[in-house]
Amino acid sequence: MDWRALLHNRLVLFGVAGAAAVGGLVWWKRRGASGSAAGASSGSGMSQTPAGYAGGPGSFDSTGTDVASWLGSYSGNLQTQLDQYQGQLTDALANLQQVPTTGGAATSPGPATPPPKPTQLPPVKPKAPKYVSATRYTTSATPWSSTLSGIARHYNTSVGALLKLNPTIKNANVIYAGQKIRVG
Repeated sequence: MDWRALLHNRLVLFGVAGAAAVGGLVWWKRRGASGSAAGASSGSGMSQTPAGYAGGPGSFDSTGTDVASWLGSYSGNLQTQLDQYQGQLTDALANLQQVPTTGGAATSPGPATPPPKPTQLPPVKPKAPKYVSATRYTTSATPWSSTLSGIARHYNTSVGALLKLNPTIKNANVIYAGQKIRVG
C-alpha cells in the first residue's frame, strides 16, 4: 500500500479531518460534562442533570450513547408539535367553511339584497396598425428608420417581432427606401 498516495488523496484527508473533528467534539462534551463544577458527580462517571431537564444537545453520558435516545425523543416532540399544528389548521379550515355567506352572524335575517350588477366597460376598440416608412440608408448619417434593427430599437421591440408583423419581408437585412413597415 502506498501511504504517500493516501496522504495526497483529498477524500482520505477529509475523512480523517471529519473523524478528528467528531472525536474532538465528543471528547470536549465528555470533559465538560464530567468536569463541571455545577453538579456533583456520582462515582459512576455519569453527569447529573438539573431537575426537570429532559436533555438536549450536549447532554452526553460518559459513553455518548444517549445521542440516539435524544434524537428519538426530539423527533417524537417534533411529531407531536406537527400533529397539534395540523389539528389547528383543520379547525381553522372548518371554521372558514361554516361562515354564513348571507349577512353576518350578529345581524338578524332580513330581506336579501340582490348582488350588485357588474359595471359594463366600454368595448375596447382594436388599435389601427401603426406603420413607419423606411428611409434611405447612407454610410455617413444612418437614420434609425433605415434598418430593421434600428426600427426595432426605436419602438422597443425585436427584429423577430417585426418579421412576424411583416410576413412579406423575407430577409431581415433587406428593406427598401419608402417601404411601409408595420410596427404595431
